[in-house]
Amino acid sequence: MYQLIYLIFLLIFNFPIDLCIETNTRIVGGNITDIKHLPYQVSIKYFGLHFCGGALITRNTVLSAAHCFTESLTSVSPFYAVSVGSNTTTGIVYQIKSVLVHPMYDPDTINYDISLLTLKNNVTLSETVSLIQISEKDSYTTGSLATVSGWGYEKENGTLSTLLRKVNVPVINRRDCKQLYQNMITITRYMICAGFYEGGKDACQGDSGGPLVQNNQLIGVVSFGMGCARRGYPGVYTNVANLVQWVKKNSNYQMNYGVKNFCVNRLLISTVMIMVYAMQVV
Repeated sequence: MYQLIYLIFLLIFNFPIDLCIETNTRIVGGNITDIKHLPYQVSIKYFGLHFCGGALITRNTVLSAAHCFTESLTSVSPFYAVSVGSNTTTGIVYQIKSVLVHPMYDPDTINYDISLLTLKNNVTLSETVSLIQISEKDSYTTGSLATVSGWGYEKENGTLSTLLRKVNVPVINRRDCKQLYQNMITITRYMICAGFYEGGKDACQGDSGGPLVQNNQLIGVVSFGMGCARRGYPGVYTNVANLVQWVKKNSNYQMNYGVKNFCVNRLLISTVMIMVYAMQVV
């Protein structure tokens, strides 16, 4: 019996949690990260070149921004593809079968900036390729941090990053965000704002369509901003919670385990294996 307790103790306190949970460190103003921490992140490419990001929500569905495509495509050129499972944009490549842009998307107001990409084949899930759950909350605590990631410019008018980067940005009250953008565009309930008033940390060109994540749930899609990381202009993201019913209606998306539970399941499986072994030796 003591051997069993000892083995479980070793399992819990020596399990490589760092593979599943990334510590909050500080794209523009961000850090290089590992795809193991963001296995839902995908690169959308044309002729092999990255142009937008996205999030894997089912084994054959990527959620991205409408402005990455501007219109729905029932037949997609073979030159369009997504890559998954890599710190660079040259991961495992899957062809895109179709693209569905939200029918209410307006390039002038940038409202309903969301699209669904259906892949020709299911991706193989692994430690570096996993699904993410969509948040169904309508609003988020002002000042709470969310993580945005991608291979976009590291500064305004810069160049694409060769390695995956991420940055943590605070959610901004929609009322305050409306005031900041009042002379430019209307901030609607289908948008979330996140960033520092003083600027310095933000998504940028090339991060479009990429995920904004909080508590292992997808809360936003990189949509637009005034430049990159400028003072007084936070990033604006599509509020996916207010569009989740459209996602469900137009894909095979259901509430899934997501990244956190993928890691938890590994821990549970390992625990069972250790217990079986311990019972044999007790």
